[in-house]
Amino acid sequence: MNQKYLTMQTLPPTPISDPNITPFLADIISHINDEHTHDLRTIAEAKLGGLSQQIAVSVEQIYHHGFEMKVCQFATHNAIANTPSQEKPLPVLHRLWVDFDQPIEQLEDLMMAYVKVLERSQRKLGRLPIQTLERKFTFLQGFFVTENMYRMVLTAPNDTVIDQAGYAYLFDIDESLVDKTKDSRPRPHRYYTLRQVTQTTSNAQVWIDVYVHGDNLGSRWATSRKLGDTITTQREFAEHVHHLHDGKALLIADETSLPTVARLLEQWQNPIPPVVMVMTHNATEQAYLSHSTSATPYRLIQINHYDSHDIQGHIQQLLDEQMTFDSVWGGLQAGLVKTLRPWLQQALAMNRQQMVLKVYWR
Repeated sequence: MNQKYLTMQTLPPTPISDPNITPFLADIISHINDEHTHDLRTIAEAKLGGLSQQIAVSVEQIYHHGFEMKVCQFATHNAIANTPSQEKPLPVLHRLWVDFDQPIEQLEDLMMAYVKVLERSQRKLGRLPIQTLERKFTFLQGFFVTENMYRMVLTAPNDTVIDQAGYAYLFDIDESLVDKTKDSRPRPHRYYTLRQVTQTTSNAQVWIDVYVHGDNLGSRWATSRKLGDTITTQREFAEHVHHLHDGKALLIADETSLPTVARLLEQWQNPIPPVVMVMTHNATEQAYLSHSTSATPYRLIQINHYDSHDIQGHIQQLLDEQMTFDSVWGGLQAGLVKTLRPWLQQALAMNRQQMVLKVYWR
């Protein structure tokens, strides 16, 4: 098959030789290809139009002015087409050049450059884009919903908040709260998802549920907010949940992603009830979903150990019952995602478009 090069710059791309960037590039490319497959498809679709389910998109190399992607088509008999390690792909269909808005000069520039490319692609396709803008919330009150789930009640202008399950904001964290003796590689930002939004005539009341566990930066920040405090966000994006609207869905959550699952159930648009698998370190956190106002019936499987073998065992039991799944959504710890993703693709015969398994914490 002929390879196509689209919007490829006429001059050879400038390799990155900066010693402050180059040592990290391989890991960054691997992370993007493993964790951002839906984003890469979006970027490719903005250039090529629609892509079939049997297409895999990956970043080949990153340069100062942009990056090169390749689009491969896998054999149609391969049930897990978007897992390159499982089967050798057919020849490359397309090689795409993607320009950055501005050349990257330091490592911190790369994330923003990638976000800008994704935002540009989403807007071109008419999708709700990732947004890089500052928003202001006001802290109203905070309380524990369960032993370790702390609810921050915030207010914001009505046009600030999008009430979608899993919609995430990047919150500024007070640098004064950073304890360099306890916080490993501290970052002054944290992502948290919306739990619920209530609109009034004058403003929006927002719930942000934070899993408080030990003396860490996010926990200290959430529980130390005071009435009237201004809380600032720098970025926001929508979760990939549209694939759950048809067929039988499996939802997998731990404490950090329970707010997303609770809102998913409250906004459920699929006539087929899902199976919900909740894994917690503390059995008391299993009570969280009982606070949901969802009228959606669902089968709940509770796991009080944080172990991939427990999840695999329960899923295998469902398969032994002749149950089949058409889609998966999950939010878990990075190591668990890395272990579960290939196993789930093989066990459920799914491609990456049917399965969204997100890293919610590391």
